[in-house]
Amino acid sequence: MLEIVNSQQGTPVVCWQGLALASMKNPVRAAEHWVIQNTSAVKNCDTVIILGLGCGYHVVEFLKVFPEKSVVVLEHTKELVDYCGRQFPMELAAVNVIQCSNVSHLITMARIEAALKKSYCVIEHVPSCVVHRQFYIDIACLLRGREPNGIREHLALRERYRHLFNESDIVRDLPNAVEANELISIHHLDRWMKPNEKWTQGGLMLQVLKELVK
Repeated sequence: MLEIVNSQQGTPVVCWQGLALASMKNPVRAAEHWVIQNTSAVKNCDTVIILGLGCGYHVVEFLKVFPEKSVVVLEHTKELVDYCGRQFPMELAAVNVIQCSNVSHLITMARIEAALKKSYCVIEHVPSCVVHRQFYIDIACLLRGREPNGIREHLALRERYRHLFNESDIVRDLPNAVEANELISIHHLDRWMKPNEKWTQGGLMLQVLKELVK
């Protein structure tokens, strides 16, 4: 259940189950700082996927700095979506706010598929991710291709990369990864790569990435 309290600046802050979803001191300034912290991550991508709507301040400040970005906000709680829609109707009209409490439904949504086809990044609103920790961890793994459904979707959307890998190896290994609760890693991709693709541009890029994460 939502509880609305005032920050030291007099601006409203939403609390969910006793946890404040924005700074109790100065939520706008904290939102500005959040944008600065994430600037390097988002500057080279077309679409930004924000995990958590919170009180909405961070999204509003993000749009001021990056009005050219396509923004998708994923929020677990419908009450928060409704509240922020009332607080910031004009600002959030420019954003794709998706309310979803079932991670498996996300990958089938047209707006998510459209985002995954472009260059995109995933950034987190920490207070929101603390409240629904496992939900947002699962979403991040899905969107970053770190779990089976995510990697299937990424390869399905990217023909230029899909041909690098042996589909039979992927089909063989994914059930084992699910059973073992493994995160999909660069090492899985290396195992799945066709031998004759090792020295292509895509193959060499994968080898470089593999060395970087050792």
